[in-house]
Amino acid sequence: MAPLDIPSEKLLITGVTGYIGFKTLLIALERGYQVRALVRKDNHATDLQNKSAAIAASAKSDQLEFAVVPDFIKPDAVFNILSGITVIIHLASPLAVQVGLYALDYTYYDCIGQS
Repeated sequence: MAPLDIPSEKLLITGVTGYIGFKTLLIALERGYQVRALVRKDNHATDLQNKSAAIAASAKSDQLEFAVVPDFIKPDAVFNILSGITVIIHLASPLAVQVGLYALDYTYYDCIGQS
């Protein structure tokens, strides 16, 4: 297997406003990857840059760019931001409460516990 040519790789990372996505973004930038970070609102990109000097510097140097997609679950929502992407790291997930599945999840696990 050929060694990875990091400068030629461009990552799309979802979920960067969450804990795991944020840490993944920092590691990718530290290792020299070009990154397009998917956020749902413009102010999320600003918030991330305010939280981390490394993220702010990467955005200014064009190592990091943000793509705003308010609802990436909609059909074809992300196709226009995939140009040039070689790797997708999908870490975004709605909370069970946000999608109305919290009670369903609880009932499922409660049933497993009683078996």
